[in-house]
Amino acid sequence: MAYQALYRKWRPQTFDDVIGQNHIVSTLKNEILSGKTAHAYLFCGTRGTGKTSCAKIFARAINCENPQNANPCNECSICRGVSEGSVLDIVEIDAASNNGVDNIREIRDEVSYSAAQAKYKIYIIDEVHMLSAGAFNALLKTLEEPPPYVVFILATTEAHKLPPTITSRCQRFDFKRISVHDITIRLRQIVTAENVDADVEALELIARLADGGMRDALSMLDQCISASDEKITRESVERVLGIASDTLLDDCVTAFANKDTAAALEILAQTVANGKDLTNFADRIIQRLRDILVYGICKEPDKLFDCGADILAVIEKQKKLFTPAWIAYCIDTLTAAAGDAKVAKSVRVVYELAFIRICDANFDASTAGLLARIEALEAQLAGGAPVQAAPVARPQPTPVPQPTPAPTPVVEEPVPMPTEAPPTEAELPPWEPSAPIPEPTPAPAPTPVPQPAQPTPPSVPKATGQSAWGDILNVLKKLSPPLYGALSGKKAKISGDSIYMLNEFYIKTILESLAEDLKKATLQICGMPLRVKYVSESEFDAVVEEVTTMQAAAPEAPAQAEEEEDPLDALMQFGGDDISFEN
Repeated sequence: MAYQALYRKWRPQTFDDVIGQNHIVSTLKNEILSGKTAHAYLFCGTRGTGKTSCAKIFARAINCENPQNANPCNECSICRGVSEGSVLDIVEIDAASNNGVDNIREIRDEVSYSAAQAKYKIYIIDEVHMLSAGAFNALLKTLEEPPPYVVFILATTEAHKLPPTITSRCQRFDFKRISVHDITIRLRQIVTAENVDADVEALELIARLADGGMRDALSMLDQCISASDEKITRESVERVLGIASDTLLDDCVTAFANKDTAAALEILAQTVANGKDLTNFADRIIQRLRDILVYGICKEPDKLFDCGADILAVIEKQKKLFTPAWIAYCIDTLTAAAGDAKVAKSVRVVYELAFIRICDANFDASTAGLLARIEALEAQLAGGAPVQAAPVARPQPTPVPQPTPAPTPVVEEPVPMPTEAPPTEAELPPWEPSAPIPEPTPAPAPTPVPQPAQPTPPSVPKATGQSAWGDILNVLKKLSPPLYGALSGKKAKISGDSIYMLNEFYIKTILESLAEDLKKATLQICGMPLRVKYVSESEFDAVVEEVTTMQAAAPEAPAQAEEEEDPLDALMQFGGDDISFEN
């Protein structure tokens, strides 16, 4: 007899043989026992989860001459004829190759004839989502009101492609992915029956690679049995199936955590040299990063993993090397690379570029790369480490001079008014109390008459833009550490109601996302929200720094302040993009 593949040889023959679908098996058995079977069923699920097997078992069970607890006996003439394909009342159709209107019309004409051998005439339509729109329309009436001896069983891997008019006429059963534990147990039963020596670690690896499909697991086991002369080991499974070892996978994840670009590229080159599939290697890295992310977030992660204790121990160690945001960035980068690799001429170059971006986020201009750099700055600030960007030396804020009493009119010579602009706060000497002014005559010193309060604005002193910029950064240090880390090493000048900065794309992106924090800081220091203007180097040097800082609630400015010339008039010639924080 010709050799039969394992997935055909070990196909479930009764409902009790179906693995991992207890919720469906129990429902179908109850319907058979109670005699309340429906006229149309829809089996949905991924490949290799038992849809077609359950459909054939159900077809034999409702036609079996000697059913046993809702299971087919597999010994009567009907059961043997269905298994051998000699019973014409059980029709199995592949909708991928019979998807036209004419094929469905043939079914519609055939259902008018009663079953010849069996009790029920059953149509199993596999991959039903491949039918054309016209074929679905031709099936609607027959599917809704078939003769009492006809049962339709529709199977599909993409239920979302079916029209609602079809799904609403069927009882829907969703087949779930089979767990690694259940697949491993089934594989151990099969290798024992086949007299094959296999390690448990090798069977677990096959079960994880099957991705919830029993048929895929049996196909891979069949391939490993053919390639291995003696014992099936973990190494032989990796060699036969062309996948990278877990050691190489762990080294690559560690290189990502350490941001070691050279080590990551060496691992990629070794994977290519060994003839491994890069896309499969990237998928396994994504899965490992997902496991690390879930293990670090969930309180009871053991329930969410289908792997051995040794792999869980490795995941627990690697969890300490990553932060959730960094793992998300790595997964996004590798996922995008996997999509690009499908249409790229050189798959290796695509993944090399992805590895470089992961190890050095400065090469990535996307939003994910920007967030990764912000997170690195936050980590440096939280740990007390110096920020990578070169900090700008900022002078310490000088004490604000307090107003002195106005001089009495007995001074001999009036003080001439200065013709030049008043000095800035940084040029003023430290303030000290004035010595008493000597009297011009030997007459006894008159009792000082209290002078009326001058409308000077001591609570709104003029300060240099650099000093105000330092105060703004001090506020941002507590209010928004990410924005403080990004702006602390940048040049800035404040004049009037604007902050002038060099035109940099990185800074513009950060300020757009954290505009509200800067608005609060400038409102606290300057009493009004400032807008950011981006200028060139030459334009930046020409800006004259001058800003009004708010130390307390200021009274109304004197009338002459309204006549002062706006210092921004001289800067209207400068261009650049503005970011306005005004509503």
